[in-house]
Amino acid sequence: GGTAGDTASRICYWGDMEFVPHFREMIRIPSMDCHIVLGDRTFCGSNRKELAAELHHEVDRLFGKLRSDALQQSQLSSGGGNECPGNSPSPTGPKE
Repeated sequence: GGTAGDTASRICYWGDMEFVPHFREMIRIPSMDCHIVLGDRTFCGSNRKELAAELHHEVDRLFGKLRSDALQQSQLSSGGGNECPGNSPSPTGPKE
């Protein structure tokens, strides 16, 4: 397998990528887990720069919510978020 960065570049579509070759490469990935979020707002405008800024803000908002939800789910499934090494009990008992 490759690195996470390799996988991200095979899944994420950005920059000057051509869609069809990117899509062909992506569907060759044997499996992936993903979350798809559809916004509930409609954006209209005649100024493409203002519209792009509004859309960018909306994507940031949706991604932030998705990230927050994923963090909460991770903490619930791991027993409450003891991800800091200092928060877990010592296997040999308390130090004196």
